[in-house]
Amino acid sequence: MTDRATTIALNYVMLLGVVSILVSTLVFGVGGLVTDQQERGVRSQLDVVGNRLANDLTTVDGLASQTGSSVSLRSDLPDRAVGSRYTITVSPIGGDLYQLTLQSSDPDVVVRVRFQSQTPIESGTVRGGPVDIEYDSGTSEGVVLRD
Repeated sequence: MTDRATTIALNYVMLLGVVSILVSTLVFGVGGLVTDQQERGVRSQLDVVGNRLANDLTTVDGLASQTGSSVSLRSDLPDRAVGSRYTITVSPIGGDLYQLTLQSSDPDVVVRVRFQSQTPIESGTVRGGPVDIEYDSGTSEGVVLRD
C-alpha cells in the first residue's frame, strides 16, 4: 500500500519536471523571436527616418542652390524607433556624397543612408526627434542639423 503513495508522488514530480522543461523551452524560444522582431522593426523604422531626413536635406540643398539665400526647415522625426532612442550622425563620404548613420541603443541597430548635396553639410550628431535643418548664406559652415 505504501508503494501506491510513492508512485503517485513520483508521477507528480515527473510531471512537474516535464512541464518545467517545456515551459522554459517555450519561454527561451519565444524570447529570441521577440528580440529578432524588435530588431527588424527598429531597422525598418530607422531606414524610413533616414530616408525622410535625407529627402529633407536634399530639399534644403535645392532651395539654397536655387535662391542663394538662407533656408530653414524643421524635419519632424520621431523621438524613438520602436521604443528605442537613437542618434543621427551626418558625415561626408567624398565630393558631394554624404552619409546619415542612424543608431539605436537597445537593440543595437545601425542604418546608413547615403545622399547627395551640392551645398556643404556640416558633420555632427543629433538625437532622434524633431531636427532643424538650417542653411545660412551669410556663413561658410553650410547646412547644419540641430536638435
